[in-house]
Amino acid sequence: MKKFMLILSLILYPVLGQGEWEIDGTLLYEVDSPMIFKPNDTLTVFVGGYYNYQATDFIQVYNSNTKSCELIGFMPINVTDPAVIDLENGSEFMIAGGIAIGAEPASRNDCYICNYFTGECRETGFMQIDRNHNEGILLSDGKILVAFGSDHNEGSTFEIWD
Repeated sequence: MKKFMLILSLILYPVLGQGEWEIDGTLLYEVDSPMIFKPNDTLTVFVGGYYNYQATDFIQVYNSNTKSCELIGFMPINVTDPAVIDLENGSEFMIAGGIAIGAEPASRNDCYICNYFTGECRETGFMQIDRNHNEGILLSDGKILVAFGSDHNEGSTFEIWD
């Protein structure tokens, strides 16, 4: 009976992990560990990352319909590991904090809003605490929550941008 149930469950429930991987596209500028978000079904935005052990400032957008990648612009500073928050308005994201390798201080408190169609970025101010490896999210009231990461309070703080 146990064998019958196992065979029946394999027939009724497909095994997870079935499928094949294929290369869908290539970034124009090679980077390791970029911050990634997907604002819609077609676009994937790649922000920053490392290249030759240096932080990069690239904003690259991949279009899955055309199978093409475009360098849209550059972040105002070379940082890696910032919080990247999709503002869910169809064109913008926020970069908050990060690490500027070789700079003093390395952890940053800068915040920018960037347009993933034009590559234009504008400064929005500074967080109260320098942060890197932090997380961010758009709240339902339109405010931005940036939290934790490596900060001077051992990652236990959060801030809200209005």
